[in-house]
Amino acid sequence: VNKHLVLKVVKLRREPVTEPTWSRQIEFTLAGIGSAVGLGNVWRFPYLCYRSGGGAFLVPYLLMLVVLGIPLLHMELIMGQFTRRGPVHALAYACPLLKGVGMATVAISFIMCTYYNVVITWALYYLFSSFQDPLPWQNCNNTWNTPNCTSHATNSSYTSTASQEFFKYKMLKPTSGVEEAGQIRWPLFLILLLSWILIYLCIFKGVKSTGKVREREKKGQTGIGTLLKAD
Repeated sequence: VNKHLVLKVVKLRREPVTEPTWSRQIEFTLAGIGSAVGLGNVWRFPYLCYRSGGGAFLVPYLLMLVVLGIPLLHMELIMGQFTRRGPVHALAYACPLLKGVGMATVAISFIMCTYYNVVITWALYYLFSSFQDPLPWQNCNNTWNTPNCTSHATNSSYTSTASQEFFKYKMLKPTSGVEEAGQIRWPLFLILLLSWILIYLCIFKGVKSTGKVREREKKGQTGIGTLLKAD
């Protein structure tokens, strides 16, 4: 065993715990599940599975999950609970050469949060638009619809549905190419700002507020799922 690492472990055990801790074990469990299960599991994974061979893709996926995914997740949980530090300082404490790995995980988390917030913005935009009657993506009688719009899905490549045109021409309003910057979509910009504010309010007190949010979020998902099944 590395003598330097043993001395670090002894020193770490003697240091008083000053970081905030979870109020209850269920809060940590729900936070862990919320970090592991996200939009990619519901939205991205089925598409990748279909594109990569369907059921045959599950064989290498489950193999790598058992060989790499679960052991790495277990290692991260152990290091985090034992050192009570963030990814940068926890990995640097175990091995100074791994400090870059910790910084890379923070950078990856920031990138994922950035585009996840964009998807949340789209969801909130649809939520606010759903209070209109009739729904703006229900028919083709809108100013943004094209002559190729149809209210029903078809196999033709020359037509587009009302919901597709709402997403592209009403919400996104893309330009002709990357060389044309276009204008700021103020509704999307304000909703994106709202999503960042909501996330800040969920995490600004650290684990004290995050655990409570995760617990209430789980109860809300359970209630919504029960209502949908009842319908």
